[in-house]
Amino acid sequence: MTLQTFLNELLDAGFALERVVEPQAAEEARRIDERRFLKTRQMPFFIAVRMRKTR
Repeated sequence: MTLQTFLNELLDAGFALERVVEPQAAEEARRIDERRFLKTRQMPFFIAVRMRKTR
């Protein structure tokens, strides 16, 4: 399922999008694995959304 489909289905069901957060690795993680750190900065492993029921 794409992000577009996921969010649009929730919006169509009567939810309002309040916030989107893409958690990112802490700067200290760069020292452990810089390649993975940079990858997660470009494409997060997960996304958090806050939705509110409007109908």
